[in-house]
Amino acid sequence: MRIKKFVAESVQQALENIKVELGPDAIILSIQEITAAKGGRKKRPRVEVTAAVDEEVRTSVGQPAKRTVAYSETPASPSNSTGENGILKLQRELTDLRQQLTQIAQLKNHLRIPTEFLETYLTLLNQGVNEEVAQDFVRRLQSQKQVDGQPGNSFIRRQVLEELQQIIVTAESPWQVQETPYVIAMIGPTGVGKTTTIAKLAAADKVFHNRKVGLISTDTYRIAAVEQLQTFANIAQLPLKVVYTAEEMQFALFELREMDRVYIDTPGRSQRNEEGLKELQVFLQRAHPHETHLVLSLTTKEIDLHDIVKRFSVIPINRILFTKLDETTNYGTILSLIKHFKQPVSYLTFGQNVPEDIRKADTSFIARLILGMECI
Repeated sequence: MRIKKFVAESVQQALENIKVELGPDAIILSIQEITAAKGGRKKRPRVEVTAAVDEEVRTSVGQPAKRTVAYSETPASPSNSTGENGILKLQRELTDLRQQLTQIAQLKNHLRIPTEFLETYLTLLNQGVNEEVAQDFVRRLQSQKQVDGQPGNSFIRRQVLEELQQIIVTAESPWQVQETPYVIAMIGPTGVGKTTTIAKLAAADKVFHNRKVGLISTDTYRIAAVEQLQTFANIAQLPLKVVYTAEEMQFALFELREMDRVYIDTPGRSQRNEEGLKELQVFLQRAHPHETHLVLSLTTKEIDLHDIVKRFSVIPINRILFTKLDETTNYGTILSLIKHFKQPVSYLTFGQNVPEDIRKADTSFIARLILGMECI
């Protein structure tokens, strides 16, 4: 197995160099941006691509390539180095090579991405899109390219955003409704920002849209939660009803029947707390919300997010709302969850300021976030 690093002005240029020197069967191990000084004044970005090729890969003239020893289990003797520092350097290099070879073993069985799609694929991975979804997306691009018969680079630049926007599904609350009050419930784990999100939406409804807004809190397990919402309700001059039992929910809604919109705050629940989820389900059955948003923090690991959505689905969810976008730079999980659970995204939040730090989800913005073309 031969491993080599290539430095170039762009990923595409590096990939072309790899193809010339290592051949089309080369496997990409990593891509990272580096900064090189030029003339001692200005720095310009470059890319460093680490690639590998199997020792038995044929050369361009059809002969087996020369075998290259990837690493030796025994470090070079001190006589061939500059003393102890040289030995330590060799040992670090051996460790790096072992890690790279482990990556090869993991990647070579499934990473067969065409060169012209590799940059898109790696961008998706770096943004947190899981491998299966990223590969499926690249296959979709490749298939569309074959149908259109257009050149790779120009096609990709034009089509990647469009293809992502076709996959991403968003949902908005209707501007006008026949039935009032229009009831919106927020559910999700503890600490994801349900109460703050309700404050943002309720404030926007009143200040910007001149709607009559009411609030209901069922989060009676934490004193601070009711106090937080009560403080906001007092400042915004909004009616707040605190509900302790499912039976009280219908009465609270009756008292708020003159409102245009009613937001229901619920206690945070662990997705593994089955009894807590059943209790929450009973409360919401009495409320009959028009919208039930599952509120998720993007700082949560993807495997846990999948588990949360799966277990919370015992409740009729019809929207997903993502919070804490300002605390992460990986937005690819949004795409993975949309692909897997087929739920539309309603809002994105990115801070504590009320009502500013929230925006309606739109396909173009989310696609650009996932591709690293937008930032929060």
